[in-house]
Amino acid sequence: MKKNYLWSMLTTVMVAMLSIGFVSCGDDDDDNGGGTSGGSSALVGTWYSIISEGWEYEDGELTGHWKDLSATSTRVYEVQNGRETGQYHDYSSGDEAEWEETTFTQDGKWTSTNEDGETTTGTYTVSNGKINLFMYNTFVNSVKYSISNNQLVLTSEEYDDDGQLEEREIIYYNKGAYPNK
Repeated sequence: MKKNYLWSMLTTVMVAMLSIGFVSCGDDDDDNGGGTSGGSSALVGTWYSIISEGWEYEDGELTGHWKDLSATSTRVYEVQNGRETGQYHDYSSGDEAEWEETTFTQDGKWTSTNEDGETTTGTYTVSNGKINLFMYNTFVNSVKYSISNNQLVLTSEEYDDDGQLEEREIIYYNKGAYPNK
């Protein structure tokens, strides 16, 4: 009877050890951070916005489209009956260029500063090609991202309660500090 108890205890310890081994031997080569704080070495650094573009929808129909060009003007496209007409209006941003500079650190923190010196901070995680942003320990947004040739592209989508797309925004960033601050 004592032998069976010992064998049972040894089996339990071995199963526990193997379970730990399998959990810790997952794929650690994911450059997207694997859902942990911080993560992607390609994402870490300072990025400045160069172009942003957005689309607005109502009941699944396109109702608005805009594009900020090189932080110097905004182009608003005319939309009729859910389609762009090909016409647009350019609006100057004035004498001051509008820009945003965002820094991601390896330890999972981000800081964003705009042309007025306003700063926003938070934490982030990276998982499955998405950056999950948090402020004050509260989830704020999840954005898809891609990095190629020192350019970061963020895509954000907002949906209504019925799951219909309401807004899509794409922002392009170059790596480095904003050159004309």
